[in-house]
Amino acid sequence: MGRRKESERLLHDLAAVVDRPGGYRRPLTRQEARTIQADAARARKERRASSAVTLLKPQWVPWALGLIVFVLGAVTWLMRWLSDDPMLPLFFAATVVALIAWTGWMAGKRTPKWRTNVHLAAGVASVWLLFAATQGPSFEAPLVWMVGVIVSSSSWWKANRPKHPLAPSRAAVPVSVDQSIPVLWAENLGAPGAVLQGSKLTDQDTSRANCESYTVNLRPGKQTISGTLSQLELIAGGLFTPVKQLVLEPHPDHNPNHVKLTVVQHSPIDQTMPYSGARIVGDQRHMIEVGPYGDGDGFARWRMWQPGEKPMTGSWLSGLIIAGTGIGKSRLMELLAAGYMASGNAVVWFVDPQGGASSPDLQEYADWYVSSEGTAKMMGALERIAEAREKQNSQRKWQRFDPTPERPGIVVFLDECHMSIKKYGSKLEELARKTQKVGISFVGLTQGAGLTSLGDDILRASLTANLIVMKTGSNQTKNLLPGLPVDPETLPKIAGFGYSIGTDGSRTAPFRSEYLESPEAWFKRYPMPKLDALSAGAAGEVYQLRQEAAVEEQEANRLYVEQLESGTVQPERAEPDLDDEGTDDQPAAFKVVQFPSAPVAQQDKPSWQRVLAVVGQGVTRTAEIEKAVGLKPSQLHAVLKKLVEDKHLEQPTRGVYQLAGSATPPER
Repeated sequence: MGRRKESERLLHDLAAVVDRPGGYRRPLTRQEARTIQADAARARKERRASSAVTLLKPQWVPWALGLIVFVLGAVTWLMRWLSDDPMLPLFFAATVVALIAWTGWMAGKRTPKWRTNVHLAAGVASVWLLFAATQGPSFEAPLVWMVGVIVSSSSWWKANRPKHPLAPSRAAVPVSVDQSIPVLWAENLGAPGAVLQGSKLTDQDTSRANCESYTVNLRPGKQTISGTLSQLELIAGGLFTPVKQLVLEPHPDHNPNHVKLTVVQHSPIDQTMPYSGARIVGDQRHMIEVGPYGDGDGFARWRMWQPGEKPMTGSWLSGLIIAGTGIGKSRLMELLAAGYMASGNAVVWFVDPQGGASSPDLQEYADWYVSSEGTAKMMGALERIAEAREKQNSQRKWQRFDPTPERPGIVVFLDECHMSIKKYGSKLEELARKTQKVGISFVGLTQGAGLTSLGDDILRASLTANLIVMKTGSNQTKNLLPGLPVDPETLPKIAGFGYSIGTDGSRTAPFRSEYLESPEAWFKRYPMPKLDALSAGAAGEVYQLRQEAAVEEQEANRLYVEQLESGTVQPERAEPDLDDEGTDDQPAAFKVVQFPSAPVAQQDKPSWQRVLAVVGQGVTRTAEIEKAVGLKPSQLHAVLKKLVEDKHLEQPTRGVYQLAGSATPPER
């Protein structure tokens, strides 16, 4: 109970500092909280020491001792009334008197200063007890007792007079000072020699709950909007406010000397926000809402495409996400992929140099997935699709691109995009010249790279049609793009927290993306449309066989891992060739052991007989069959398809074949 009251007192003391009417609520540091707690405890101790009960405590000591003697006398009266023996009260009184005399004698020896007073008090108490025991209860007994207490205690009272109450040595709670936002700005940011010297705040707006907004008036010709935005960390320090509770953005009045500052008292994005489904917004359903802004005023948006004034004049837009490890880059990619799928107007492709490790679910549910070895094939298919759609636009007199389920846009997620750009930069730069008008876009994800790894100006301009910046560990990322308003290194390390950069005139403000906990469930809920026949035909056989290629890659990876785990294979790492754009048909990044080819006697047999022979020998997986018979993937796919159609083979699962029930092994 005492601890509870102590906690309540501490909360009351803290409220006196934190809750400043009309002022700014600044979070307390641990040291400030300890100081306030210690001062409050000291003040309570001083108040108790100055109370009337504490100050008069020495004055009550003689009366308390006298009361004990009076009670002992009352006991003798009770014994006189209850007992028939008149000597019993006298015997009890004599025993108590002897005890009092011995106590007085010992106390007098230990306190020579009070020896006379102690002996006097002991004598008065003894005489009164004997008087009470012999005379019995009477009106004179209390009067004699009171006179005896006063006479024997006069010296004590004279020596222990009540002290005057003491004023507290210091206030229990420090005197609060004015720390409102305008005062802090003037003292720490706009003062002479400060980072924004001469700037000031005006137009305070507290109409919105939990927020207060101001107009930052910059010095004309001396300070810029982008320069002010880049000083976010220093501004947060000057205002004693965490970065995540500040929203600094260009002012809605478009004045080049104005910046809008919003201070959030309690951030609405402190907690992780679970994903509740894709939100596709806009008149043409062309934007994806990825998460709420830091001040709770709306959601950050990702533009899939920009509608034109007339049909078929829209632009299919790319984007760039800059984020370090562990910040939620892959989860944001999955959220965007789910949004593109939910729109019904997009086909999602996925390039992952890490072999799908960043998002296994997107690897499985993307319309086309490739690792670094298959990127060249995908780039070639995109070039052919872009050329075919350009001719289609020209033939049908379409100026640009509006997506539909029948002619969907293609969005390619490039994880670790600086690697793909470094190797296939020429192809991507050429595609960037025409992607917007033919419905092809790229979403690049990188942990922070230099300008050289993001291609030329045209490619960078295409990628930054959408731009999201999150926490990175590189101190060079702030130079990644000219005019980048925030330094990603200074942002707080909070999963999903970042800045949505308003490259289209929208808000440049902090937000937090929603957390997509089960991507597979949402990908199943949002099936994609099929790629239109023109684009699928232009992509060619490499697109038609994409699923088989993915199965073969997974099978090769499985075999490679099994061989390493068994210890029977010593793989040789293939040295990367930066000039090679991926013409190798091998899907794995390492050389794996080769299966023995078919016997020489069977090499003269037709390919379909060789396939049936190796399947009959127990070689059932696509990759194993390819190695055993020596056919190319496209040739083997055609043979297997024909054998299944003719019911010589059956396919119980994807990538696995076995002899059909009616088939007989071929002659040896």
